[in-house]
Order: sequence, then C-alpha cells, then structure tokens
Amino acid sequence: VDHFGSFSSTGQFPRFAGRLVIDRVHPEATTVDVTADATAVTIAWPEGATLLKSEPFFNTAQHPLVRFVSGPITPIDPTHFQIRGSLEIRGVKQPITLNATMTSRGPGPGGKTEIADFQITSAISRATWGMTAQQTMISDQVRLTITARIELFRL
Repeated sequence: VDHFGSFSSTGQFPRFAGRLVIDRVHPEATTVDVTADATAVTIAWPEGATLLKSEPFFNTAQHPLVRFVSGPITPIDPTHFQIRGSLEIRGVKQPITLNATMTSRGPGPGGKTEIADFQITSAISRATWGMTAQQTMISDQVRLTITARIELFRL
C-alpha cells in the first residue's frame, strides 16, 4: 500500500494452506482454495503488523483467516490466466479477479516432475472489506502480488 503518496510498504502472510486441483484437459475447471493466517501477517515496521491485526484492519481477534476460493479460470493464452473467485476478509466475501502469468516452466529434479512458476496480481479496495481506518495516511487501494511454484508429477 502507499502511504501519504510518498512511500509504500509491503506485508506478507507467511502461514497459509491451499488446495489446487488441476484439470489438464479442461484448465477452466481447475480450482484453487487458499487460506492465509492473518494473525501471522508481517511487515517491516513491527508496529505496522500490530496495526494490521487490530480491529480497524484485519480484526484478527474475530477473523483470524483470509480465504480465497476460485470460480472460473479462463486461459487467455498458454501463459496467462484470469482467475475469478471470492476473497473473504473480516468475514466479508467479495468477488475478485486475479491475473496469473506463468513465468517459467520446466522439468523438476530427476525429470519426474514438472515445475511451473506463477506471478499472480490484482488490486483491491480495502474499504470493500470494511478497512476504512487511516484513509488520509494509507491508500485505499492495495496491490496484491502472489508468487506461486507448482510441482506436478508427469503423467
């Protein structure tokens, strides 16, 4: 997020779990379900992590998890995909579209797997999920960037 229009900060969710079910014949039927532990959110400024966990932001005492569940996945071309789904923050579910780019693809160690790296991006309005505190100091728009590595066993 941007602060005062002069600098930005980046947070991370180091604890998460997910389930990916890939349909190689019909990629649009692939599903993603990821849950992040908002109580573990990190940011370079330690007081910032405490602020993010507080009631005006993630309210982790009441809503410790952030969850994304995919709906339709649309292949744009062999390396670009649009992932529609719902994002739940603070108990509020809202639709979101993620843009996924496969940045690399190749054999894994030993040649028995295939590894694909993805960069997934989107932008959201934090007010949509009720995070309206400090709007004069912190931008409403939050840029999302997700880096994912998927290892598939070759069929």
